[in-house]
Order: sequence, then C-alpha cells, then structure tokens
Amino acid sequence: MQQQIQQLIAQLQRNPQDLKTAIELGTLFFKSQQYENAAKAFAHALQFQLYSTDLHYKLGMSYLNVEDERAIAAFEKVLELHPKNDPKVRTLTKVKLAKAYKHNEQYDKARKIVEAVIRRQPENASALSLLGQLEQQNEQ
Repeated sequence: MQQQIQQLIAQLQRNPQDLKTAIELGTLFFKSQQYENAAKAFAHALQFQLYSTDLHYKLGMSYLNVEDERAIAAFEKVLELHPKNDPKVRTLTKVKLAKAYKHNEQYDKARKIVEAVIRRQPENASALSLLGQLEQQNEQ
C-alpha cells in the first residue's frame, strides 16, 4: 500500500488539480490509518469540489480519528449541504458530529444531538452507546 501511496503522491505533485488522485490518496491514507495525511488529501480535493458532502464526510472522519476539533466543522458542513430527504445519512452524520463534540469536551452539545437522534430512532445503537459514554463522563 505504501508504494501505491508514493505513486499517488508523485502523480498529485505532477498534476495538483487531479481530483481523482487526491481522493484516492486520501482513501489509501485513511485505510492505512494515516488519518492526518488523509485529512490533508481530502482537504486538497475539496479545493476543487467545495460542495461534495462525501468529501466533507471523509474529511470529518479523518479528523475524528485523531480527535481534531475540525471534525465538527466538517460534519456541520455535511449537514448543511446534504438534502434533508436522506435521513440515514443525516442521522449517521449527527452521531459522528456528537462524537466530535464529545472528543472536544463539548458534552452538552454532544448530548443534545444524541438525544435528538434517539427521540427519532430509539434503537439507534451508535447513539445509545454514545449517550452511555456521555453519562459516564458526567458522573466523573
């Protein structure tokens, strides 16, 4: 995988506006758990495709994996751009946003989002798990 990454880096250096290569590079970095590099690649790709909910989501996931507060802005952008008629994606993004708030010790904001998700989907395992973590945090 590292050889593939090096090839893509070289390709992107030759043609910095190659959106496909930037996304592929970000994906490989993410798969190899090089989340900071993945975030850089996805942020680079976003220069050429500002309104891509998919790229903002991938950027948010990269930041979330290193507990970077910029995950919050990325997930908020997904919610801003994504149509409200796709509740699955919006719910998933809201849970990730709540997790980003939790990592950044904004527990009240995280709880508010998670409780809203649970009101709509009482059996959402991710939201219930996160609520449990927030309650444990509150007890400490």
